[in-house]
Amino acid sequence: MAATDELVLASFGGSELPRFQPSRGGVYFVFPPGDDVVRGRDGVERRCWARGRWYSPLPVTGVYGRLHWCRDGAVAGNGVVENWFELLDAWFDGTGADDSNGYRG
Repeated sequence: MAATDELVLASFGGSELPRFQPSRGGVYFVFPPGDDVVRGRDGVERRCWARGRWYSPLPVTGVYGRLHWCRDGAVAGNGVVENWFELLDAWFDGTGADDSNGYRG
């Protein structure tokens, strides 16, 4: 637990979690199976990365986005992979018409 507490930089529990202790709870890693194609509830097949629009440092209509861990340490548009999000985006997101999230690292 001590190692996990040291790993957590910031966290938020809100009023729904009365026993929550700020900056002590929760480690959340997302590693989508990027290029795998899945059929969504809408019946449309898309790559997994394209279905994770919410996983973004940018504002995303209908799903919020603006995730700090996607932004930390990264400068959008400089062409350098500087954090976890930019690495996943470089691996799984296309360019031009294939770009699923509008982010340019």
